Amino acid sequence: MITRADIAHWRTRVPWVSAEHVEQDLVLSRLIVEIARHPLLGHELIFRGGTCLHKLWLDRPWRYSEDLDYVRRSDGGIGDVLDAIRDIAGIVGFDTYRPESWTPSRAATNLNRKLDSTEFAADLTALVADWPAEYSVDAGRDVAHSILDAIEAHSRS
Repeated sequence: MITRADIAHWRTRVPWVSAEHVEQDLVLSRLIVEIARHPLLGHELIFRGGTCLHKLWLDRPWRYSEDLDYVRRSDGGIGDVLDAIRDIAGIVGFDTYRPESWTPSRAATNLNRKLDSTEFAADLTALVADWPAEYSVDAGRDVAHSILDAIEAHSRS
């Protein structure tokens, strides 16, 4: 569970006004780090798009972003990638499920968290596609780890 103290701490690092946006940004940041650390996903997926630019390259976020964009480095089956995404979702606290309309290119997860007495629920759809990576930004594992240094230090205290 993400506590009000966690959200207050993260709010000192992001400009978002609503607690829901701060909490979602915190969850997305945690996902970025877990994907980068994962033995398969850290090498297989390339982080790109607006969130990548804001989290890893710009001095501050210029807009709020609700998604994470990744592309694969290799061709082939997607089953291992989707299984790894579900594993990471569990680590971060998502309840994962495979909807009846599941297709091989989508992994659906459901996030149910409580913000003390206020329930915050959102659906997150992670899309992993076989798009060409020639215009992508490869953030690298070490850079991605820097996103949550402050949170990890806060968690240990």
